[in-house]
Amino acid sequence: KDRDGFTVREMEQLIGKLGRIGQAYRPIYHLMPHMYGSVAYALRENTFFLTSNSRRFRKMLEKMKMDSTTKEDLREINFARSHVAKMTHGADEVYRMPPSLKEEIRIITQLLMDDTIKLEMAIAHIIARDGSFYAAADACKRAGGGWSKDLRVWRLEQRPPILVAL
Repeated sequence: KDRDGFTVREMEQLIGKLGRIGQAYRPIYHLMPHMYGSVAYALRENTFFLTSNSRRFRKMLEKMKMDSTTKEDLREINFARSHVAKMTHGADEVYRMPPSLKEEIRIITQLLMDDTIKLEMAIAHIIARDGSFYAAADACKRAGGGWSKDLRVWRLEQRPPILVAL
């Protein structure tokens, strides 16, 4: 509540947790855009800081830019790429939270604490479905059935005869 700063790692963890909540409660996604911008800004600043102050980081950047197709060189390039990413995302630099980001976090916190809002969604709304199939069905008093070539389904249900006592 009273924080004024963040590191990239902390903000990435928060975005990851909110992303999981957003899978069940989609409106959360609309409240997160400024968080992405803040992380992008911090990553840019981390890269600038490391480029200016770390000889090892600069050497890794040079290795990433190598133009070679041998298997050994590709391994070195991938190794350098992973280390550059780890150093950039793992830097302990603290960045000031802009007022808009604080407000966004306050709104999300308020939403999550509100017991009247159901943070859930029907599974049919989450799973992507393809509705481009054809199906048909028919029924009468003694039986019913349906089929679909696209879904490879055929079903027939016969009802037991109804006995009427006179």
